[in-house]
Amino acid sequence: MKTIRILIIMLLVINIIGCNSKKEITKTSKSTEIELPFDGKEYKSDKDYFRAVQSGTSSDLNTAKEIAMVNARSEISYSVKTVTKNVSQIYTKEIDGDYGEDFDRLSRQVSKEILTNIVVANHKVFQNDKDGKFTYWVVVEIKKDDVVTNINNEAIKEKIKFDKYQFQKIFDKEMEELEKTNAN
Repeated sequence: MKTIRILIIMLLVINIIGCNSKKEITKTSKSTEIELPFDGKEYKSDKDYFRAVQSGTSSDLNTAKEIAMVNARSEISYSVKTVTKNVSQIYTKEIDGDYGEDFDRLSRQVSKEILTNIVVANHKVFQNDKDGKFTYWVVVEIKKDDVVTNINNEAIKEKIKFDKYQFQKIFDKEMEELEKTNAN
């Protein structure tokens, strides 16, 4: 009889523990989908524009904005440098090798300077209900043609052999590849 009582108590304890763990699993397995601002195709780099979407969070709105802008400039700078470097490598293989190093240096310099042409395409500000912090979201963009034009102007100024048409053709192809990558 004593063994039966112990067995019943053990089954009750196991049942209670089992029920509690199921409740916890239910609580922790519930999740909420969060929709990010500027997540659509129109906010990604395409064949005509380099774009970057970034955010910054701070208890001060101006600081949140500055963080977002620094992050966005950094991201778009990386994209411009990467594409420009790829185009530069392809282009210099097609022209006289004597200008290859000059042209590579030129394209790096222009990549830095072109960032002054960045435009804020859109922005949103959110304030957290719990802690009052601001989150600033920003979309920045720069025209592909601005990059090519600046490279052309610098090449003329530096007297570097440069065929804008040929360079533009390669650049367009790289931008189309970037757009395909962003579509996935």
